[in-house]
Amino acid sequence: MHIKFGILIFAAAILLGPFYTVDGYSVVANTVSQLGAQRTPNNVVAIIGFVAFGLGIVIEWLRHRSWATVPFLLFGIFVAAAGLLPHRPIDPAMPYNELVHRLHSVMATASGIAVTLGFLWQGIRANTTKIRICGFYMAGICLTLPMAMFAMPEFQGLIQRLMYFQVFIWLWFLYPTNSNVNLTNKLDFSDFYGVRKLNRPGL
Repeated sequence: MHIKFGILIFAAAILLGPFYTVDGYSVVANTVSQLGAQRTPNNVVAIIGFVAFGLGIVIEWLRHRSWATVPFLLFGIFVAAAGLLPHRPIDPAMPYNELVHRLHSVMATASGIAVTLGFLWQGIRANTTKIRICGFYMAGICLTLPMAMFAMPEFQGLIQRLMYFQVFIWLWFLYPTNSNVNLTNKLDFSDFYGVRKLNRPGL
């Protein structure tokens, strides 16, 4: 529940970004971090999004503590920290705090490593092929898409949003709130649609 609330807040901040930030901001070329950048109009909206998303993950972990999901706990902490330590402004001519920007980069990198390890471990420990593939796939995109952002900076915003979207989907539907639960159940969306399977004797 807390993760879903955080996702909704962060997704709204990302989707509405072009309407509240600097003129000329591009969802294709500019990153999500630049919405919350230093000396940027209404950057507090994006900062709140980062913090809400990160804290949502942290609170969810505290409610369902498990060594298996510690990488996601770290991911949440690093994401919130990255939001509180803003990126440098889009306009390179504007003055900014270099130390804060460098710390933002460190937190962003750490969050990427943590979530990649989290997905990788979920793939390794999965007891079904579908869940295992999902985990390895997510680890793969969290490793390759950031590299694609560096290789194609003119499309870095679009690539990052594609990655975030898939991370949101996985966290929304597949985040293991009970490490002892058979993860097959996480692919069963019957409860999501209001339909429950009943176990009836003799059937």
